[in-house]
Amino acid sequence: FFFALATGRGAGGSNLPVENGEENGQQDYSLNQSDSSAESDIEEQLVDKRGFIRMEALEELEKILRPYSETLPFDSTTSVAEKLCRVSIRRGGDEESEKACRLLGMLFINEGDNPETSELFHKVKTILLQRGTPSALEALGMACFVGAEDETTTLRTMASFESFFTKAGRAEAFTMAAAVRAWTLDATTLSPDVLLEYVLGESGRSAGLAIRRYAVKETPKGDGPRDLKLAATGALALVLEMTTTEEDSDEEEEDEDTDGGDLTSFSSIQESMTGSLIDAATSPKILSLASLETALDRVSDGLSSGRKKVSSKDKALRKRIAAELESDVVIEIGNREVVELYRRVDLTRLNAFRSILESGSSDHLAYNPFLRDVFELGDPPARDASANPNSRKYFGDEKTRSRSRAEGRQYNNRRNELWD
Repeated sequence: FFFALATGRGAGGSNLPVENGEENGQQDYSLNQSDSSAESDIEEQLVDKRGFIRMEALEELEKILRPYSETLPFDSTTSVAEKLCRVSIRRGGDEESEKACRLLGMLFINEGDNPETSELFHKVKTILLQRGTPSALEALGMACFVGAEDETTTLRTMASFESFFTKAGRAEAFTMAAAVRAWTLDATTLSPDVLLEYVLGESGRSAGLAIRRYAVKETPKGDGPRDLKLAATGALALVLEMTTTEEDSDEEEEDEDTDGGDLTSFSSIQESMTGSLIDAATSPKILSLASLETALDRVSDGLSSGRKKVSSKDKALRKRIAAELESDVVIEIGNREVVELYRRVDLTRLNAFRSILESGSSDHLAYNPFLRDVFELGDPPARDASANPNSRKYFGDEKTRSRSRAEGRQYNNRRNELWD
């Protein structure tokens, strides 16, 4: 893909010197003759005083990042990221800042999970939070997903996102929606037990309640509020999916036989989510890293919970869901322009994420059972839990993660505390 660098478009009016041997005197702000000098030029142009020069540099940088290569042609990824933050993200206009944030997220995906990205994540966190735009928050969510070294770091970042959507009037709807999406993305890196403990605890309970409130609202008017509802629906679906076990499902089936057909509070919430999930199935803003198939199947199953037979309305709903899943569905991870995953179409970015999870350098990613299931990686290899003080008991194969029926009942009751 580096051949694209040699044929970049020219920019009229450039005062940069041309390479020796160019007879037509063509001037180009974006590229020089060789790849190495072109990449050096891009870095320099990212901090140019002229906005249109920076925009051209951003466009050329996108050409380099979009193939999601395992290696980048830059001497230092940190240097490129710092230049993105120095001018475009911190002081650039809306369009420039949004593009730079998108590229910063792509940069983290390209680099993957390593000590450099972990250090870089901490460097850009404050800048992105201060900028506080939707693209900045989603870029931070991506940076945390890749660069956070442990669950404690992830929880602190999630708390930063919560300040944008847990206080009424704190941010506009689009910004709140972006904060919820970033929160959801990073929540996937937590173990189910840790996530449940967090949203039921003092620190995260307000976030869980806010997400539920936005998700179950009547369909709001306006693009911003609707965006927030879709984001909250995705977050709610993720929490329910991650914190629901097979034992929970067995308990719900038993309840169906004994409660005379009344829907449980859990199923009622699922029913209230249905409209949003159907809307989401045709929207580029879907569920942050959650399996759309699983989420929709869970909702459609919940609709018939406690009923003797499936109604024609439910059958039509399931048919519609199935039809949506046959189309090219976009599963959003972070900024919708950063890592759109098209089913059966764009596997490059999916493979980039898979490589991050398989790198093994961060246990909370590599051994996370939910993420491994989403990316169909199977059970993680056996490991010595004593080798890492941050290791958690939920790591391991399916058998070691399963709960007894009594534990499952207690777990289900704790989860429902949040939603009742």
